[in-house]
Amino acid sequence: MPAAEPRPNTPLPRGLIVLCCLWVATSWVMLFGLHPPVQAVASSYTNSVTMMGISTILGITIGWPLLRTSGSVFEAPIRQTLLDMLVLACAVQVTIWPLRLISTWSTVQTLLITCQLSSWIIVYGALVYFGAGSRNGWTRTVVMFIALLVVTLSMLLPAPGDAPLWSPLEMFRELAKSPQGAPTSNGMVGAAATATAGLGLWILLGGIRWYRSPLATGYSSE
Repeated sequence: MPAAEPRPNTPLPRGLIVLCCLWVATSWVMLFGLHPPVQAVASSYTNSVTMMGISTILGITIGWPLLRTSGSVFEAPIRQTLLDMLVLACAVQVTIWPLRLISTWSTVQTLLITCQLSSWIIVYGALVYFGAGSRNGWTRTVVMFIALLVVTLSMLLPAPGDAPLWSPLEMFRELAKSPQGAPTSNGMVGAAATATAGLGLWILLGGIRWYRSPLATGYSSE
């Protein structure tokens, strides 16, 4: 019997880890500076805290997909994407929770913000899995375009209602501006709905990849 084909290696995303650190550090220095304000109160940091959250969202929704769809092809798309998602989820935790110290966010509110960002990691993880795992240039380009389109439309189009579920930026603003640190029902529903949509997108795109791949090997031949 012929020897079984070895499974592809799953290297640690060291480059992504370094870029996450640089992204967070650069954003922090640009938004907060190296010196504290004259009056170091929560209201002095409101705009910087909001922009730090937005910078984190842009890194997840634009920086990550562009990095992966313009780089090398994932040999083990599911495992490599899940490792990427783990790195980004950890980066979200170490970025958002310290902001509570210089903001009026409550513990529940901060938890919901991290959940909301993590739910968008699930959504964009499905796109990265489908795009970075493909050898087809058109597929990778379309995935890149979709990632840019969602964020661009969420910034250009008016927000229908309090917090449109399709807009990561508006969802974050809704949670961040909740009065007296109390999260709104829209924010809670939005985070749960986004995570559910992300899981559905994983199933859909996973089914498409399975349908297009040779059953003999189980790997994409794109």
